[in-house]
Amino acid sequence: MAIKVGGVSVINNSFGLENLEGADGTYNNWHPAETVLTSASTLNINLLLPHQKLVMASNVALTATNKSFGRNCILILDTSATPYTPSFDSLVEFPGGEPTWTDHRYWNISFMCWNSSNVRATALGFDAPGAASGLPSTFSEHPSFVPSETVVVANGFAEAWVSVSFQHEPSNNRIKVGWWNGTSSAASSTDYTYVTYSGLTNITSVQYQYNVDSQNVSGNTSGYSNGPLPTNDGYNPATYYPSNGDGSFIRFWWVASANVTYPTTATTANLASGSDPDFRIKIVCDQGTLYSTCDIDLSGIQGPGALGIYCRAQFGNSRV
Repeated sequence: MAIKVGGVSVINNSFGLENLEGADGTYNNWHPAETVLTSASTLNINLLLPHQKLVMASNVALTATNKSFGRNCILILDTSATPYTPSFDSLVEFPGGEPTWTDHRYWNISFMCWNSSNVRATALGFDAPGAASGLPSTFSEHPSFVPSETVVVANGFAEAWVSVSFQHEPSNNRIKVGWWNGTSSAASSTDYTYVTYSGLTNITSVQYQYNVDSQNVSGNTSGYSNGPLPTNDGYNPATYYPSNGDGSFIRFWWVASANVTYPTTATTANLASGSDPDFRIKIVCDQGTLYSTCDIDLSGIQGPGALGIYCRAQFGNSRV
């Protein structure tokens, strides 16, 4: 028998809820309705709406509203294939620190209002089915790689360099990463590490990027076959560049060259200190858009190279 309030049925003959604002379903299958948010540069997370979803079309600044102790909600976030980056106002706190959003495409974010102003948030990241085991989420530099090089010569050729290359080897299901540092006095061979993937089908794109907070060269800025900065070779930071499966590769160069006109040249690159990794691989395939990232270990570097890559070349008897 249906139950009515004021002549309006609120529980029907099938024991289902109806005509109740903000509630639907049966007693043993009661779920909140999903609120789909439209991507914009700024958005509110309304704590009165228990289940929200956002597919990002740009970077988004999020603010929690309708706060009251104990209120909570879930946000399903898709950062998209780009990916875009969310940010939160200072009153949304992530215990243990805000996650690195580029680690995963999809996020399940839980918000709990801690008091009348502060909101505690936790985030669980995941990727498309099969993606987690398909491509390692991170990779490391070769143990022999040194991102800081200095050379001093009394006469002759003075050059110091650091470079990182990427090459897709589809027949081996891997990305070959080359690490090269050396000088005109002590050139080095390239050391390689491999980012191996499995279970990925119909790969349509493999791309790479580097990220820096700043980079510059002082001294000699012309006459280089490569460098002195990746931008001189057409490679801008925070930009993806493709590598084909035919053996071609992408190489990012940082080089310092000195001569009689420019007796001292220094090239520096402060690697990314924020949420962006120093290097990123992106693969687009049937399993989705997958990422693998690398942050260079600078813990043992002293002096000018402590923030990233540093090359210095000195010609003759001049001193910095």
